[in-house]
Amino acid sequence: MSSNEKVALARLLHPQTNTDPIGAKAVLHFWFEECRPWQWFRQRDAFDALMSKRFGSLVESALAGQLASWEKERDQALALVLLLDQFTRQVFRGHQRAYQGDTRALQ
Repeated sequence: MSSNEKVALARLLHPQTNTDPIGAKAVLHFWFEECRPWQWFRQRDAFDALMSKRFGSLVESALAGQLASWEKERDQALALVLLLDQFTRQVFRGHQRAYQGDTRALQ
């Protein structure tokens, strides 16, 4: 399945996550409340799988530029940076796509 097809499927399955700030709040809550800093930078297959399951569709949407509206608000912008720069590391670990969002995250 291509990246565009995955994004389209994610929209159908989770339409509110593409435009609703609730998705951003879920990202921030997961990263700063549910996780511990040691989890952010260690390779753990179970953690990677959890992140892929919970946030894979949002990561795809972020990479496709479909969460650009999140850039307007501080908390949403932080969530977008996490999706593009950190969550990609777990979702695409071991693949070149793990770094696909880096340039956009720095902007």
